[in-house]
Amino acid sequence: MKNQQHLIAIIILGLILFNVTFWKEGMGLNVLIFTAFTVPALFYLYPVIRKNKMVQFFGLSTFILAVFIVINHSLLSMVMYFVSYFILLGFSFYYHEHQTLNAGLQGIKQLIFGPFRNIGILSDGLREQLPFNRFFYYIKITIVPLAIVLLFLFLYSAANEIVASYTDHFFKYIGNVFKTLSTERILFFAFSFLCVGAILVAPRNFEKAIQSIPPLFKIIERKKKKRGDFKPHQNGMVNLKKEFRIAQISLIGLNVLIFFVNAIDISTVWMVNPAAEQIHLKTFVHQGTYILIISILIAMSLVVVFFRKNINFFPKNKSLKVLSYAWIIQNAVMVISVFIRNYTYIQWHGLAYKRIGVIVFLLLTLFGLFTMYQKVLLKHSLKYLISRNSLAVYLALLICCGINWDVVITKYNLGKHFLGEVDIRHMVYNMSHKNYYILKSNDDKFTDIPAYPIIREDQIIDGLKNKQSRIMTWHENRTWLSWNLPDWKNKAFIENEIKGIND
Repeated sequence: MKNQQHLIAIIILGLILFNVTFWKEGMGLNVLIFTAFTVPALFYLYPVIRKNKMVQFFGLSTFILAVFIVINHSLLSMVMYFVSYFILLGFSFYYHEHQTLNAGLQGIKQLIFGPFRNIGILSDGLREQLPFNRFFYYIKITIVPLAIVLLFLFLYSAANEIVASYTDHFFKYIGNVFKTLSTERILFFAFSFLCVGAILVAPRNFEKAIQSIPPLFKIIERKKKKRGDFKPHQNGMVNLKKEFRIAQISLIGLNVLIFFVNAIDISTVWMVNPAAEQIHLKTFVHQGTYILIISILIAMSLVVVFFRKNINFFPKNKSLKVLSYAWIIQNAVMVISVFIRNYTYIQWHGLAYKRIGVIVFLLLTLFGLFTMYQKVLLKHSLKYLISRNSLAVYLALLICCGINWDVVITKYNLGKHFLGEVDIRHMVYNMSHKNYYILKSNDDKFTDIPAYPIIREDQIIDGLKNKQSRIMTWHENRTWLSWNLPDWKNKAFIENEIKGIND
C-alpha cells in the first residue's frame, strides 16, 4: 500500500516535471533534469534492480548521454540517449535478460505497454482514496437534469433574442476556457503519460516473470559436450562428415583467394605513393572500401555457419580450426587495407562523417574478428558473439557521443593543408550550426583552400548568414531549459560580433 502511494506520487511528479521542462522546448538541460529525476526514481521504486550490474551500467550511461546532450547537442547523442533508456528499461524490468540487443527490444515493449499499466495504477489509487459509489451517484442525478435544462435553454434562445445574446456570451466564455487546453497540449500530455508510464511502471509480477524474447533473437545456450561424449547416430555422423568436408574445402579456397587479394592490396595500397597515384587512388578508395567492408561481414558470417552445432565438437576438426584462424587473420589484414585507403583519402580531402564512420566500423570489425577467434577456440555459442559485439557497438557509439564532430571536422579541415580539395560547401550548408563560430573565425582561410565542389565567396556569406539566423531564431523560442553548450557558444560569439560592429 505504501509502495503504491509512493509510485502514484512519483508518477504525478514525473508528469508535472515532463510537462514543465519539455513543453515547447528543445532537448538540452531539461533532459539532464528529467534523467536526474527518473533514473534514481527507478532505483528507489524497485530495490531488486539495484544490484544488477547491467542496470547500473546503463543507468550511468544514460545519465552520461544526458550530459553529452547538454555539452555537444548532437543528433547521435540524442538517438543514443533513447536507445540507452530502452536498454535500461529492458534490463530493469526483465532483469534475467543478459543480451543488450534483447534488452533494447524489451524496452520498446515496455514503452508500448507501460502507459496502460500506468492508467490502471492511477485509477486503482484514486478508487482507494475517493468514495466512487457516491461519486457516480451524483453524476447520474446531475446529467439528466442538466440535459433537460440545456434543451429548454436552446428553445428559449431561439424564441428570444436577448436570451440568445446571453446564451451566446456564456458559451463563448466556456469556449475560451477550453481554448487554453489546445489539442497540441492535450497530445503532449498524452505523450508525457506514455514516457513516464514506460519508465516508472513495471510489468505485473515482473520479479517472477520469465522474459519473453522475440523469436528472431531467441538463442538457446547449448551445453558444451565433452569430446568423449560425442556419439551421434550413424546417419548423423555421415552428414556431419559431409558438412566438415564442405567447410574445409570452402575455407581452403577462400584462404587462397583472399591471400592473392591481400597481396595485391599490399602492393597497390600499402606501398602506394599518393603524390604519384592521386587520381587512381581516389577512384580506388571510393569503389573498393564499401565492397571490402561487405566482404568482411560475409566472411565473419561464414565462420559462424561453419562452426555451428556439432561441428564445434567434431573430434577431427583441428584442420578446420587452423583454416578458420588463417581466414580470420587474413580478414584482419583486409581491414588494415581498408583503413589505409580511408586514411589516405583523409590526407587528401580532410575529415567527413563517413570517413570517421569507416574508422569506427573498422575498429569494431577488428573486435568482432577477435571474438570470432575466441568462439572457434573456446567453442562459444552465437549468443556469446551477439552479446559481446552488441555491447562493443554501444560503447563505441557512447564514446562518439562525447565528441562534437561538427566542430572537430571543421577545425581539422580548416587548420591543415591537404593534398587535394576540401568540401567547404558541406561544412557551410550541410552541417549543423554548431560549427558557425569556427567557420566565422576562419573565414579568411576560405580563399586559400582548394574547394570541390566549387563554392563562391557570396555563397559562403549567404550560408553563414543562414546559420546565424537559425541560431538566433532557435534562442528566441526557447528558455534556459533548452540550454546547451554549442548553442550558447554560438550565441555569445554572435552577440560579440554585433557588439563589435556597433562599437
